Amino acid sequence: MSLFEEAKQIDSTMFKIFFDRSPCALIVTDRDLLTICANPKASKLLNQSILSDQPFLSFFDDTSKEKIKHYLSTSQFVESLSLDVALINADAECCWLELAANKHRSDSEVIIWSLSDITQRKAREKELEDLAYYDGLTGIYTRRYFFQLAETQMAQSNINGQSLSMLILDLDNFKHINDTYGHCTGDNVLQAFCTLISSKLRKSDIFGRIGGEEFSIVLPNTTQHEAVLTATRICNSVEEYFTEHRVTVSIGLVTLSNPNCTFKQGLKYADDALYQVKQNGKNGVSYAAIGYLNIK
Repeated sequence: MSLFEEAKQIDSTMFKIFFDRSPCALIVTDRDLLTICANPKASKLLNQSILSDQPFLSFFDDTSKEKIKHYLSTSQFVESLSLDVALINADAECCWLELAANKHRSDSEVIIWSLSDITQRKAREKELEDLAYYDGLTGIYTRRYFFQLAETQMAQSNINGQSLSMLILDLDNFKHINDTYGHCTGDNVLQAFCTLISSKLRKSDIFGRIGGEEFSIVLPNTTQHEAVLTATRICNSVEEYFTEHRVTVSIGLVTLSNPNCTFKQGLKYADDALYQVKQNGKNGVSYAAIGYLNIK
């Protein structure tokens, strides 16, 4: 055996030892993404035996498959890449992976994939996302995110030439409920109220909590007449549902079709209409017709 062949054999043996004992999960594929070999760490991470010629993409969900194929087919993947991907194996404790790929040169016949479990990180990111987008008590949109969605919808309605209706809802005498029955009961009322209202809305409607007991709804492609009917149904449903604590709701609304009217202006019109309901005995609906108010 020549010195060159001997050195090559030693290199191959060392690679095999490193590959099998590596603390990282490693899979080697050819350029067609068929598995050549995998180390024990990879089999443990994926909770399955990994066979030669097994399609590498078979481990991942459809979205992740397309993401991997996209990067491999573009110039973005020259020698290495890193992606967050989701596994298709629901039985595995690991659901999300950070997937890194390396080729020792751009024309390499093999690709070495490194897999890292990022399931906990993804779960934490989801928790933080929920805190930013959804109200912790009621589960509906937070004030900030509601405003973002509402402004986007309003811009889209202006482009499409469609009317948009905006409602502001305020629970009547809510402070009395908290003072009389306690804040725990008050929280239960808010949760039940939001569940009830959500059941009355379309998927396209946007519902958010903008204050303690104040809420807002955006109804895309909705005329004033339709908005008044929706608001009236909500009022009646709330009064019928909360008989024990005599909960009612006051609603002010406005229908916007003028592209020059801003979201904040629309909100002010609806708020003025809500004030009129409060002044006229509560538990009702008032709509602003951009310049004057009508009580229902």
